[in-house]
Amino acid sequence: MVGGKRMELGLGSPPIITLQAARDRALENKRAAYGGQISELIRTPVPSPVPDVPTFEQIAAKAASVYAVGKSKSSDTRFIGALKLHVFPHIGNKKVNTITSGDLNEFLTTLIDEKPAVAAKVKVYVNFTMKWCVGNGFIDRNPLDQAKISLPKIVTSDNHRVSLQYQNVHKFIVDLKQSGAKQMTKLGLEFLILCASRSGEVRGAVWEEIDLNDKLWKIPKERMKGRKKSHTVPLSGRAIEILEEAGPKGSGLVFPSPRNKILSDVTYSKLTKKTLGYDVDIHGFRTSFRTWAQERTTFSEDACELALAHTVGSSVRRAY
Repeated sequence: MVGGKRMELGLGSPPIITLQAARDRALENKRAAYGGQISELIRTPVPSPVPDVPTFEQIAAKAASVYAVGKSKSSDTRFIGALKLHVFPHIGNKKVNTITSGDLNEFLTTLIDEKPAVAAKVKVYVNFTMKWCVGNGFIDRNPLDQAKISLPKIVTSDNHRVSLQYQNVHKFIVDLKQSGAKQMTKLGLEFLILCASRSGEVRGAVWEEIDLNDKLWKIPKERMKGRKKSHTVPLSGRAIEILEEAGPKGSGLVFPSPRNKILSDVTYSKLTKKTLGYDVDIHGFRTSFRTWAQERTTFSEDACELALAHTVGSSVRRAY
């Protein structure tokens, strides 16, 4: 009671203000009211602790680990790799609550103009990181939402990946073997070509998937595109030789980096384009295989598609 009237003052909410702190504060209020100092109390707010706001680079690793849940093992690596190359140099050292739409617009506009396909992925990663910050209370809104208004539209090419004519694949492999690249990198790329596999499937291959007795490579669905169905690859004689050269068989990655980690997704591409001088895409070797299978073998179209781990037929047909 102050001057005969009931007065209520907020003391703060838990967990910022503990029960004991609230009781202590209430006692101070009563003493102040008794001494006629309640006006001073009203003008003096209860201080709240200021959270330690991280920089964009500090928070990115946490966001990447959340983004990768339910995706391939290399998802967080690609996430961080893209941010390190294209984002950290611009806003990596800025606290996330100081990043503006203008900061994002500045470097994303240039990236969209020079590398639209890369920019599309970077936007996804930045957007996820900022949303993670909103959800964890570091910022009130996502600055990318405002930046999108003034960013140019991303137009990516619909062209198919550049492939090598299957008649020239043998020469490519000869050049590959004679190159000065790391042995594991050369073995992995040749294995990729022979198995008509995707880059991530080979770079992430582990010895537990290899059955040398039955000459099979059994890739679990968790590592396949779409993560819906496992895939078994029959191993040719040369593929077995490559595995023996990469061995002995044990645990862990079949074709690791020199630091015993998964190779970067650009390793094979750099070797092909910069070192060997072939202006083709790694994924294009699957096209080379498909063309060879169609023109030089008698296997059915369905068999060729299944060898590439493609879905064959309609959902009704696949049910029987």
